[in-house]
Amino acid sequence: MLEKYNLNSTKLLTQKDIILKTSIFLIGFLLILVQNWINPILILYPIVSFSFSLFFQIIESNKKITEIEDSIISYNPFGGEGGNSNILTLFSYLQMLLIFTAGLDSLFHP
Repeated sequence: MLEKYNLNSTKLLTQKDIILKTSIFLIGFLLILVQNWINPILILYPIVSFSFSLFFQIIESNKKITEIEDSIISYNPFGGEGGNSNILTLFSYLQMLLIFTAGLDSLFHP
């Protein structure tokens, strides 16, 4: 018998990986916002990278939740969602680090 899998947003968004990545990103982003950047375009790069990372992470957690044991067909929409998510998260953290150091340099040496 095939069971129905009902996925709701709370089940997807309460995954440990998503909460951890989002909390680290928000702490770093708040450190950037404290610096009062004049040009907001530069701040959008980590936001876009991290939103794509969350997209792939949600697909990865959805894939893990909906796995059916002893099934011939497996749900694998893009292939390496976890790897894509980790790489995009790393890039967003590096972008935030570069923006933060540039902001610190401009604060200490105007």
